[in-house]
Amino acid sequence: MIHPSIFLVQRFLDTGLLPPESYISYVGSYRAWAVVIAIAALVTFLLYDVLKHFRSKLIARGIWPYVGLLQACAMAAIFIHGLTLGTSMISDYFMTWWIFLGVLLVPCLVVQVVRDFKVSDRTKTEV
Repeated sequence: MIHPSIFLVQRFLDTGLLPPESYISYVGSYRAWAVVIAIAALVTFLLYDVLKHFRSKLIARGIWPYVGLLQACAMAAIFIHGLTLGTSMISDYFMTWWIFLGVLLVPCLVVQVVRDFKVSDRTKTEV
């Protein structure tokens, strides 16, 4: 929440524009999609905090694994957002580091999503 909030306030102070114009004035229309996926990911992360209170009901209905899948997609979107808009990516070191993190992220997300679906299937058969 801090990163988008600070960015929003600073863009307003610099340009007097509100979103989405302030974002587009910073990243350009060609990369505005990277901001859109980051906003969608943020909403997805916030939605998780609401849905986790209903986790047992969502597991019983078989919906919870899809919440996990949505979270994994949000993590991938944040990774793509960072690669697309990260100003430090000019450095070979940081680009290599981010690629390493992405290679590490993919199997972690796959394992998490598969585990969520297996746990959900096991829970449904027990109920």
